[in-house]
Amino acid sequence: MSNGEIIITTFSHSGHVFPSTELAIQLASRNFQVTFILPSLPSSPLHPLIRNVQCSDAPPGPPTTHTGPPPNHIDSGPHHGPPHGSSSKDILVQLIDNHDPSSPPLLCVIVDVMMASQLIPVCTERGVPTATLFTASACNTALEHAASHVKETDFGPDKSVIVPGLPEGMALSVYNLSRVGPPKQMPGHEGPPPGHGLMGGLHAWPRPPPGLAIGPGQGLPVGPPPPPLAVGLGPTEDAIALLLNSCTDLERPFLDYIAKEAKKPIFGVGPLLPNQFWNSVTGSTSLIHDESIRPKHDSTHSERDVLNWLESKQPHSVIYVSFGSTITPCDVELVELAAGLEQSNQAFIWSIQHSAMKHDPAGLRVHHEEPSLFDSDDLAKRVGDRGLVIRGWAPQLLILSHKSTAGFLTHCGWNSTVEALGCGIPMLTWPIRGDQIYNARLVTKVLKVGHVLKAEVREAIKKEQVIQGIQKLMSDEEIRQRAKAMSKDVFGKGFPSSSADAIDAFLDLVDAK
Repeated sequence: MSNGEIIITTFSHSGHVFPSTELAIQLASRNFQVTFILPSLPSSPLHPLIRNVQCSDAPPGPPTTHTGPPPNHIDSGPHHGPPHGSSSKDILVQLIDNHDPSSPPLLCVIVDVMMASQLIPVCTERGVPTATLFTASACNTALEHAASHVKETDFGPDKSVIVPGLPEGMALSVYNLSRVGPPKQMPGHEGPPPGHGLMGGLHAWPRPPPGLAIGPGQGLPVGPPPPPLAVGLGPTEDAIALLLNSCTDLERPFLDYIAKEAKKPIFGVGPLLPNQFWNSVTGSTSLIHDESIRPKHDSTHSERDVLNWLESKQPHSVIYVSFGSTITPCDVELVELAAGLEQSNQAFIWSIQHSAMKHDPAGLRVHHEEPSLFDSDDLAKRVGDRGLVIRGWAPQLLILSHKSTAGFLTHCGWNSTVEALGCGIPMLTWPIRGDQIYNARLVTKVLKVGHVLKAEVREAIKKEQVIQGIQKLMSDEEIRQRAKAMSKDVFGKGFPSSSADAIDAFLDLVDAK
């Protein structure tokens, strides 16, 4: 008999599905039965105590990770659940309303913060405790929350706001505040149009506060911003606790700040990475094989191709370039990046996702773009064996964990950031939008394991910046040693003990409800 049942819902983006999957496995490994509502079913069972139910909230994304035992149980588990393909809300309603009294008791529902406003009321109305999962960094959650409460009188002479309790390097700028959506905006600014709240929609760009001039190159973008899916702590008033995908060794001041502001229990339960990752960083070999963890999708190169190429390079000689799976700079900047990589004479791997959403230098999505001179095939031909241009899926963990890799030019998505930190790889930061802005600052100003390539000034990158940035990162022995030390101190003993304790403490809280 399990200790009870916990339902987990996740947002459709892979950056949410992957950590939610690892949390489900952590809970199941503690003998809790987990019902996992997600947009696409995993290719293999995750754990005998995890039942997967597919929802229809978004088109199916990439399958979730397989980190559990060999397939030996039926995916739907021993229960008769709701039909696959319903919305998360409908599935959740059926799971709660039709819960079998003879089954293990339903202890709580863990709701992704992006879906909190939709799903927490469902649970509250039925008397089921809920916790909210934040899959992004604690620094992003803390600073978004702080930005939503800033007043005009809070600005100092340098037109920035230092948030009490947070590192000075994370001071909020006018640009940061210009991107804050509801629930609270800068004084004197119009709010979003009716019907456009936390869960999506467009709102007008707010003007900077009166009397605050914005310097050259720092003008606010023209046009609508990306939809604000959640701001800060989001609609979590009725949640019994907040779960964050981080740990005290990485983000203690931010976790402490969130605890103070939320006025409820918060638990740093991450980084939520696959078991194979933790086994690798603590084992005799550090090489991580992605194909045993995450399903391979369409790609021009197999994992074996990539490994053979890396094996042909000298140790600490390769820079890896990737903007993740869903967003990318527009062609104007990609042309400059390609020219910089070509003229840098540095060995590189560039993972290019042609289906990713393009964004202009201001971080706004480009819906229609004229054909440009950017041609990844042409770049591959020009650089020859010095560069490996991968179109489609790339084995990122393999690349980051290989001895030939010395740096990572990254958009600073949180999963990519913690993977690089865990592998001891210093970063060259090029954030595009959202939480990436704050993650990049965490890397460069607080943890000090990276250099800035593109700052928050919204000007297009130039090839000269790319060349200089690569040279600076690859020649910086001090930052390389600092990244290695952080990898050893924070990740070297496996899944952080503070995070394991936090999961146990959360389960004690749930059991007491």
